[in-house]
Amino acid sequence: MNVHTFDDTQHLHVGYYEGGKDLEGIFFKIVGEPTWCLFFDHDFYGLKVSGTYSWDSSFGLLVDTISTKHEELTYERGCLLFQQFLEREKFI
Repeated sequence: MNVHTFDDTQHLHVGYYEGGKDLEGIFFKIVGEPTWCLFFDHDFYGLKVSGTYSWDSSFGLLVDTISTKHEELTYERGCLLFQQFLEREKFI
């Protein structure tokens, strides 16, 4: 269940497209905070996660939350963070 309010004008799609994989996640920015939440819809891909994550019926699993207080969220940084999640879950 989502307890955050997201800025509907700020989101970032990220993906991993190597080795025949085509996996995507999406970051949403929390209103009034330098914080972004990364969601991944594991059901869409038919994948089972081993970690424990919060579930949001609109976005899927909340797999990471990052601060942008000292470093902006770029596409490159977002993809790297998404890749790290995929590696932790052994999806890649």
